[in-house]
This record gives sequence, C-alpha cells and structure tokens, in this order.
Amino acid sequence: ATAAVLDIVLPKGDKGDQGETGPTGSTGAKGDKGDQGETVPAGPAGADGKSAYQIWLEQEGNSGKSEEEFLASLKGANGDKGDTGAAGAKGDTGATGPQGEKGEKGLKYTIKYIRDLMILD
Repeated sequence: ATAAVLDIVLPKGDKGDQGETGPTGSTGAKGDKGDQGETVPAGPAGADGKSAYQIWLEQEGNSGKSEEEFLASLKGANGDKGDTGAAGAKGDTGATGPQGEKGEKGLKYTIKYIRDLMILD
C-alpha cells in the first residue's frame, strides 16, 4: 500500500487578538567584558577663577580694602563657653624633689616615769 501525500494550500486566516503578557524570564548569563575604550587627548585647561578675596572685593562696601581686612572679616564673634570636660586620668607620680634645708634645733624634754604616770620637764 502506498500512501498519497497531498499538498493542500488553504487561504490565510484573519489576524488574531494579542495574547496576554507572559511571565518574566530568568536572568541570562553575564556577557563578555567589553573592549577597552579609546583614549582621547585631554581638553584645554580652563580659565583661572577668581580668588575668594577678589570676589569679596566685588561685594558692596569692600572695594579698595586690603587682604588683611579681608582676613579679619572671616573671623566671627566668640562662641559661647563650652561645658566643662570630664576629669582626666590620674597622672604618673612625679619625681622626688630635692632635700629641704635643715630645720632649727627643737626643744629638749626629759621624760621621767613615776609608776604609770609620765611627766614632761
């Protein structure tokens, strides 16, 4: 028995509705490292900027003032006194001082005992 193969061509149907979005797939493997980027020459240097003193001179009331006046203007009023700090650790024992001068001769007492009584002369 020989089977016959038929080629049947049917007309194309209408386009169907869009289906629902499927679940997110798993993360793929990390790709290969890219090639080194091209080195380019550095750009031209920028223009020098103004110093803080030069900008200060441009402020109203500062024209013609000296750098010393500028520096003095940077210091503000004294702040409030801070809290007393914690006591520090006990310091090491100091070195022994020199021997003092010899004192004056003291009074001489004679001690006599009469039974259990002590008398000082």
